[in-house]
Amino acid sequence: MDTIDLMNYTILVAGITASLSGMLLMLSIRFFGHWYKSFFVTIFASILVYMTSKLAVHMSAGNPDMYYLTKATQYISLITVSLPSLMLAFLIINTNSKTHVKGNCFTRLAIVLWNIYVLLLSITQFVPVFYYFTSDNQLVITKYYYLMLLPLLIIMIIDIGGVIKRWKVLSRRHKIAFSVYCLAPLAASLLRVLYPNIYSIALGITIAGLYMFIFTLEDHVDKAMYTVKTNADQKASILALQMRPHFIYNTLTSIYYLCDEDTEKAKNTILAFTSYLRKNFTALSSEDTIPFEDELEHTKAYLEVEKTRFEDEIEIEYDIGVKDFKLPPLTLQPLAENAIKHGRKPNGEKLHIVIRTVKNDKHIEVSVENTGASFGEIKNDDPHIALNNMNDRLKLMCNGTLTVTSVPPTDSTVSDSRTIATITLPLQ
Repeated sequence: MDTIDLMNYTILVAGITASLSGMLLMLSIRFFGHWYKSFFVTIFASILVYMTSKLAVHMSAGNPDMYYLTKATQYISLITVSLPSLMLAFLIINTNSKTHVKGNCFTRLAIVLWNIYVLLLSITQFVPVFYYFTSDNQLVITKYYYLMLLPLLIIMIIDIGGVIKRWKVLSRRHKIAFSVYCLAPLAASLLRVLYPNIYSIALGITIAGLYMFIFTLEDHVDKAMYTVKTNADQKASILALQMRPHFIYNTLTSIYYLCDEDTEKAKNTILAFTSYLRKNFTALSSEDTIPFEDELEHTKAYLEVEKTRFEDEIEIEYDIGVKDFKLPPLTLQPLAENAIKHGRKPNGEKLHIVIRTVKNDKHIEVSVENTGASFGEIKNDDPHIALNNMNDRLKLMCNGTLTVTSVPPTDSTVSDSRTIATITLPLQ
């Protein structure tokens, strides 16, 4: 086996492996749209058939007993090698477009040219116009061979023209992918003219198919992640809007009575409640992380209102070791709200809440610790839904996590357990 044979075998085996892997991967991916999945399955299937038939031609050529096998596989390889350029015409129209692919003159012209190519290829199976096999099963290419390939060349040129025409509406990722997909087979065809013994076309369409698949996969992953992030943000907005009505009513009622009993305290409560509302609605318009101090102010305003309502039943402790970091809005305040909602006892027993921040070598921890019921004892699972939404936003916006743990009493004299909600944020 000489160097060229070894090179050709390597190209074909690599193409078979890549196309088979791509086809299996595409079949296993669920978030791809039906059209794109069908497109890439067809592309990889056509490349796989082309590589396999080309390998059969390479191995059977020169053996007179395999004359018909060589002729049949050569015909199949020349049919399948033409499909990627034809299908690119459909992909160009389908990408970022509302045009119906079947009714576009661009795709219709590509189909007509492809049918002409298939017709010319079929004619040469009976009349040796473009190529033929000798009695000892050797391929002979006539001087008209490249005339048969002219329709494919025109399809490639049309594809390039289609990309140029739609250049402004294509994303940067699509521009790169389409450019590689158009130019790689074209360069391979030119290389084939200069070095006819090297299977450069096989290499070109494999590179083109894989590049297009990788870039399209990245594009769909980004879109899927954007959709998840958008859904999580919408859930956050809903959470912000779902301020408990009875909390508002009770706060306003408390302020009403304080106006006669303690005017100064009523004023302070109004300021705290106003600050709470302002921070709550500001969070709706925030699309990024915010300084921790802003979230802490929001939480303090909320707790100040609650302390007015429940007076001596709530005790707040702040152990803030670090402030210089960012986190998603509506993370600390809902944890404090859950601590009061589920930790406070109906008998008026004091609820102790500790808000703490700690920084170490790898991450920052923000925790809300409260005495009282653990989340495992809560019958209403609404807070679990809110915490799940918060965990999603932490992961998407800053690669953070939220954990809730229940700590049993430390000795027999203490009947209450503790609940600790911890936000972990990796250091940038």
